[in-house]
Amino acid sequence: MENEAAFLPCSMRNSSEEKEFSYTGEEFIFQVPRSFIDRGASKFDQVLQRKWEAAMKKKYFRYHLDKLETKVLPGKYGFVAQLNVKRAQERRKPQDVVDLEMPFNPNLFNFTKVKQHEVLFSLNPNQEAELSSHQVIINVSPLEYCNCLLVPFVNSCLPQVVNESGLQLAVEMLLLSADPSFRVGFNSLGAYASVNHYHFHLYYLSHHLFIEITPVQHLSGLCYEVVNYPGKGFVFQLLQNSQFTVVLKSVMKVIKYLLDESIAHNILITRGQRLDGKQDEYEIYEAVRIFVWARKSSFGVKNDEAFNPALCELGGHLPIKNERSFQNISEAAVASILDDVCSEAFFKVREHVKQICDV
Repeated sequence: MENEAAFLPCSMRNSSEEKEFSYTGEEFIFQVPRSFIDRGASKFDQVLQRKWEAAMKKKYFRYHLDKLETKVLPGKYGFVAQLNVKRAQERRKPQDVVDLEMPFNPNLFNFTKVKQHEVLFSLNPNQEAELSSHQVIINVSPLEYCNCLLVPFVNSCLPQVVNESGLQLAVEMLLLSADPSFRVGFNSLGAYASVNHYHFHLYYLSHHLFIEITPVQHLSGLCYEVVNYPGKGFVFQLLQNSQFTVVLKSVMKVIKYLLDESIAHNILITRGQRLDGKQDEYEIYEAVRIFVWARKSSFGVKNDEAFNPALCELGGHLPIKNERSFQNISEAAVASILDDVCSEAFFKVREHVKQICDV
């Protein structure tokens, strides 16, 4: 992983308050139970949950996240809808996005400006440095339990564009968790990212998503394509015997192509069944699935009252912002929206993705 120059205040140094979470690859967990009943809690899960819950008790958030009213929509895809009115009403106003690769603007809100108590801990991968430059920050307008923001190289002030080192860090966060409900995701600019400062979302969702087991077919190289799902996209897998760097480089080929073509995209990293159909035991998830969706761009200031399909929605998790929409939402309506958002972009890039992943 890159070692970029970035410095944290002295208060972020390793201390009894666990301001730094150090780890090595020996702590990665590649197989987890599919059942939430049998799930475990790794050291990472315990630290993240304890510190996030403490921050909630101290009222560091814009609102208290009560247990969200949740329902699984009838139908094939098992979309998980959750009513979260407070997020729509009380979250920070999203930034005006006009381009997929806007320069970082230090005058706008960014994660170097958060209050110190919003930083849960910094990350020190492989115990490489005395002081880490990556931070895990609470999302003050949480969408689910332990919703945080992973900000790689925070003081380098990178724009919201994926690079390989940050993607590696995001995948490592998932591998540090023993809980199959833990998810990591990314929204590009033009794909409903609200802040132009490089970050990923982290959260737990204790409901199974169809994409964990959705059928796929091999496209080329390490790349598969999603079939029989309205959010058409590309998916890669990381297994215990995978070459970590090789998988990430293949994913980055797709992302770099989308950036070169100015095509907005969303990423979701989750546990799931193997893509190659060689699953030995259905009750065990052996794979980390990395989804990449090319999609229609949406520029300007997003309407926070509307249904804005981003990483959560494309994955089948539907945060709903008002009671009426929550009561009336249906699988057919959601499937139609996801298809409209993804299909044109998917078929536009599919053949080129096939070519670049075959190398």
